[in-house]
Amino acid sequence: MRLAFLRRNIGYKLFALVLSVMLYYVASIQQNPRVTRDQYVQPEVMQLPATLVIKERPALIQLTVSGTESELAQFEKEPLNALVDGSLVKPGLNRLPVMVSLPKGVSLNNASLPIALFSGELKDKRPYTVDVDFSGTPPAGQEYTDPSSKPGDVIVQGLSEDLKRIGRVVASVEREGDELTIERSVDLYAEDNQRRRVEGVEIVPSKVQVRVNLRPVPRTKIMFLSVKLDGTPAQGYRIASYSDPSPNQIVVRGAVEALSAQSSIPLRVDIAGIKETITKTVTVTLPPGMSPQQALPLIQVRVIVEPETTVGGVKVAPPTPSPSPLPTASATPSPSATTSAVTTPAP
Repeated sequence: MRLAFLRRNIGYKLFALVLSVMLYYVASIQQNPRVTRDQYVQPEVMQLPATLVIKERPALIQLTVSGTESELAQFEKEPLNALVDGSLVKPGLNRLPVMVSLPKGVSLNNASLPIALFSGELKDKRPYTVDVDFSGTPPAGQEYTDPSSKPGDVIVQGLSEDLKRIGRVVASVEREGDELTIERSVDLYAEDNQRRRVEGVEIVPSKVQVRVNLRPVPRTKIMFLSVKLDGTPAQGYRIASYSDPSPNQIVVRGAVEALSAQSSIPLRVDIAGIKETITKTVTVTLPPGMSPQQALPLIQVRVIVEPETTVGGVKVAPPTPSPSPLPTASATPSPSATTSAVTTPAP
């Protein structure tokens, strides 16, 4: 009889169950009403081909989303992901759909997927030499050598207009604490000629190994220049004289052993085939173990040339006078400049 009663009243019970669920849903909505909000999102292009670069980032897109206040509050904790498939990007203007990832419970009210508008461009690439900017005070009696990097050259990729702005690629290193010899991996960045960073470019590799060594402070010494004539003048001409170098001395640096081994530096002056008085501009070549205190100047030497004279049918080349002696080091002229030659005509 009880089962018969249940069978007769099953409809009422189902109605009561549905009604209770609806009442619970209505009460829940009243407590947590769904709201609609406009959300602005910056689309990001993912998996872009290695040969392309984005010239102009996609503009912000407007999304209309709905959900409860607590569900929409998730946007503050988890930024909305709006992604563009970079494998579809081509050079020029692109119109591509944006895939939106929404938090649980939040729905998108846009009638269709939003579209991102942006420009793509083929990457340009150029080689650059790495400039190492080093700062640090060495211990007393020592100095740091010029810093070096491995590799010394890198490739920079990006928009052509960005590469044109680059003045140099920099590895910045600073001495830390009691550090002596510095050797570490350093990140690279690009700068323009006003030392402002150039963003949006890719440097390959992005890091280099920088090394800065310590060495004893070199000694300095004034070295006088000694003229050495190389070659002979044209036939029928002789060297009458030549001037002291101008300037006649330079300041060099080096170890004590290298500096004490020499008191002057030979200055090679090529006179091969000359027929008239000339002023030669010569570059100084330093021996191994020496370096200039300052940039080496160009040295000038005046060489006076005269025709050979004939006495009684015999060509006579008087001895070539040497320049005045240097203050502390004698400059010995080469044999071609000091030998007296008497030539007898063939019978």
